[in-house]
Amino acid sequence: MKPFFRYVLRQTVLVNLLFVLAMAVGLFSLFDLPVERYPDVQMGKVQINTVLPGASPEEVESLITDEIEEALDDLESVEFIRSTSYRERSVIMVKFIDDTDYDKLYEELRLKVLSIMNELPDGIDPPRFTEIRVSEWLPVASVNLIGDRTNRALSLMAEEMKLHLRQIPGVKEVQLNGEYIREFHVYLNPRLLDKYGVTFDEVARALSEANISLPAGDYTDAGGEFVIVVDERYRTRQQIAETIIRRDSDGSFLKVGNVLSSAHMSYRDPYVITSVNGKDCVTLRIIKTEDGNALDIMPMVEKIVARFQPLLEKEEVGAVVTQDQRVYIDDSISTLGMNLLVGIGLVSVLIFFFMGLRNAILTMVGIPFSFLVTMIIMWLLDSSLNEITLFSFVLVSGIIVDDAIVVVENIYRHLQEGEPLKEAIINGASEVAAPVIAATSTTVAAFLPMLIMSGSTGEFFAQIPIAVAAAIVASLFECLIILPSHFMDWPGRRSAEKEAVKHKPGSKERWVMSLLLKGTNKLADFTFRHRFKSLGLVVVAFVASVFILTVSISGKIPLIKIKFFPDEYTYYYIELEGPMATSIETTNRKLKEITEFMLPGRPGQLRSATAMAGFYVNEDYQPVFGSNLGYVYVEMPRKEEQNFPENHKNDPIVHLGYVRQQLARFKQDGWAVRVRPEKAGPPTGKDINVRVVGPDPGMVKDLAQDVYGFLSSDDKIAPHLIDLSDNLGRPNRVYRFRVNKERAAEYGLTPLAVSRLAASVLDGRFVGDFRTHDEDIDLKLKIDKKYLDAPEAALSIPILQHPSGPLRLGDLTATESYIEPNKLDRYQNNRAITLTANIKPGAPTSTPAVINSIRPYYQEIKEKYPGAEISFSGEFESTRRSYTSLAYAFTVALLIMYLILATQFRSYLQPLIIISAVVFSLIGVVFGKFLTQGLFTVNSFIAVVGVTGVVVNDSLVLIDFINKSYRSGMSRREAIRHGIRIRLRPILLTTLTTSLGLAPMALGIPSYSVVWGSMASTFVTGLCTATFLTLFIVPIEWHLLMGLKLRWESWRQGRELDLEL
Repeated sequence: MKPFFRYVLRQTVLVNLLFVLAMAVGLFSLFDLPVERYPDVQMGKVQINTVLPGASPEEVESLITDEIEEALDDLESVEFIRSTSYRERSVIMVKFIDDTDYDKLYEELRLKVLSIMNELPDGIDPPRFTEIRVSEWLPVASVNLIGDRTNRALSLMAEEMKLHLRQIPGVKEVQLNGEYIREFHVYLNPRLLDKYGVTFDEVARALSEANISLPAGDYTDAGGEFVIVVDERYRTRQQIAETIIRRDSDGSFLKVGNVLSSAHMSYRDPYVITSVNGKDCVTLRIIKTEDGNALDIMPMVEKIVARFQPLLEKEEVGAVVTQDQRVYIDDSISTLGMNLLVGIGLVSVLIFFFMGLRNAILTMVGIPFSFLVTMIIMWLLDSSLNEITLFSFVLVSGIIVDDAIVVVENIYRHLQEGEPLKEAIINGASEVAAPVIAATSTTVAAFLPMLIMSGSTGEFFAQIPIAVAAAIVASLFECLIILPSHFMDWPGRRSAEKEAVKHKPGSKERWVMSLLLKGTNKLADFTFRHRFKSLGLVVVAFVASVFILTVSISGKIPLIKIKFFPDEYTYYYIELEGPMATSIETTNRKLKEITEFMLPGRPGQLRSATAMAGFYVNEDYQPVFGSNLGYVYVEMPRKEEQNFPENHKNDPIVHLGYVRQQLARFKQDGWAVRVRPEKAGPPTGKDINVRVVGPDPGMVKDLAQDVYGFLSSDDKIAPHLIDLSDNLGRPNRVYRFRVNKERAAEYGLTPLAVSRLAASVLDGRFVGDFRTHDEDIDLKLKIDKKYLDAPEAALSIPILQHPSGPLRLGDLTATESYIEPNKLDRYQNNRAITLTANIKPGAPTSTPAVINSIRPYYQEIKEKYPGAEISFSGEFESTRRSYTSLAYAFTVALLIMYLILATQFRSYLQPLIIISAVVFSLIGVVFGKFLTQGLFTVNSFIAVVGVTGVVVNDSLVLIDFINKSYRSGMSRREAIRHGIRIRLRPILLTTLTTSLGLAPMALGIPSYSVVWGSMASTFVTGLCTATFLTLFIVPIEWHLLMGLKLRWESWRQGRELDLEL
């Protein structure tokens, strides 16, 4: 390697130009990268929403859900199909197998569903397809228009604003939510119908046949060609009133106006009612493209809103911006950015303390260089700056200086030994080049296998190994090519030479290192005297840590807390469920009451509160519909603005407990209120998801009730669960007309005709279109509701004229009332009921522990329910899959590291000594979580995989120097002492720099993130434990291995001599 470094020192101009060019291109890439909160990950799910007005859940299931599921039967790469049939609505969730071509499968799915449209009932709204991805539930922002204006007026203003918002560069789509569908309603007076002897059906037929618009061809004469059109479509109320129903015997005409109660513009009964801060609104959700930059989009959104402000104020309408992603991005950047700056500052101080100012500067130059080169790689790979990549930079900030520390420290050591500067650089760099390359390779090998993680979780975290690997490779390039040239030519070279050889027995550095070396030697001597006991103690600790981790992940004994994704406390949901048959208007009023109760907490407790009546979104990002359902989406203030009066530490976990207590006053008269924070990362469902499925609906229901009773009463589980519920929902009240078939046949009517007449009397009938100045809307004929104070009143409505007198609905039908489910759930074509719950924050249990309590109970009772079984999904299934794929990644990483080390040391056994540092790190990680009772999340497991590549570096370089000393003629014990003496400073520096780089995040300086703090603490505890044991256990392992090797060679030589004799 010496000729290579001599060549590098001669090419100073080229090296400096490469350095400047890389930094400049990196800066350009940094400012051109899109910025977002999370990477826009596809979940591999598609949601199909279909609406059939007036249909019951059973009709929706048989007429829509069954047909669509059957059409998708032969769709390839489908993991499962889950469906819910509501009143008037079908929602089907299709989950593709992980890591397949989601875009291709989505197009195939759309084509299959659209190809059966002719087989679906008339009057059905076209299916709406939604790809579930991060951008769907995390828009760049939402612009809400509020004011005491009609929904139509607000919608028109929103449509105009939407045109401008869509033109913003980086905006993919602007969704308008909260707009009601306009209809023209014609109300009939049933008493006048009776008076004039006319039926509802006759009026409907008259309106339908008179409301026509037909092309009648064309006509050509000498003056030219004319297009002939017959257009009798209704445009005014008067035209409707003038429509002739019949001509009586006296020559007079009976017109619609004679039986009319009223006619006016109105809206279809809304499925969803939106409000912001207690006021009705319409909402514009801004979705960005994959390469869109939220930080660039939002200023332009604000400019457009400001431009519209005078018009809105004139109309007494306000614009409220919610879900502004800049708030979360700024919080993330400030938290992670400050962690990064504090970490870099601590690393700089540490290097300065041990190696002086010049060496500290030379070492720290590698940090911005590595980051900016990483920006170039990310720009080339179309990545984005987000929480994941920012965390990667914090994670790697202490690692990327490790190589530079090793190189600089070794050069500095050669200078201290009196070598000329150039020779010290060449000898020092070449001496550690091979182990540095190997160490870097093992670190990269530890992170890159994380790319094999499957599913949305794997895609979500895929940017970590890419960013980390790019930064580490860039740091290797910098420390072996750029750093030697800088060490040679940067200002201060002469003073550095003098300072290195100058003897300072009283200096802090020598005093500290002397003390550390003395303590290390004493402890090393102690462990050598008790080497078998020391090894035995480490083995026991490793077995104990594996046991703790295994029983905790499996859930048998929750010794450490396992949680897939921790809850995020930037916003939370207040879910509301009303009594049976609650109207959507009543639910909306209740949500407004809750919102107005919360609003006095602004600005310290919340920024805004957005309410949606008619549905709520569960943890799987699947809407659950119902007129009695709704939710309030509460955005919390920025961290520095938070002021929770009930706790001075402004702990959001405590605050949510306080919110639950305060909202308990709304839990009365059959209303249920639940509060849940949003989880960090992709949707995984609630902590506990137990799905009961089977072909027998009765057995499924009974088994679900049995398991629900167990969860709600078991002393070990029930106290730690919140929001325990099933997905049956509140039942609907049904008023059913039963057709008297014989009676209907007497009058020449079929059951279908009578049923349609009954439905029309109660719910109305569409009789064509009504043309407004800007669009055609539905024309609906209805009985005036003031004459239908109860469903029984419909029985007196005449539906057929007969010589013996009018035939009324009650003459042909009998009625009954009963309760039916408000929705029907299926999973893989089987009836399904799902039991869900969340675990209380800080509870001494975990998802696997609860699942493992359910399993034996189910084994005891399953024979009672032969037509049903249970399966587990949500958090548990996500945990199992992700931990399995991470375990594969961990195994692959170890194999690749072994291959690299075996090549480096040309030995089969010495790499095992080095890799034993992984065992040491696992001990530190598990016991750290066990003693602190911190959360072990999927982020923590990623830290375990990552720390394996870092901890082997110290043992690799240590073993390399011990081998060199041993080959130079020293005894095993002398070689170990010499290796520890030479490598103690770089080992401590590399460990301390990495630990200090992550310490602010692990300790929450300046603010703590549950998501990333757990990952950082895992890394630090694993690394520190591994470093400590590397210094004292790895030398013992090497000593024993060398002794075994000598005995083996001695035995083999003796055997050869015996054979010769």
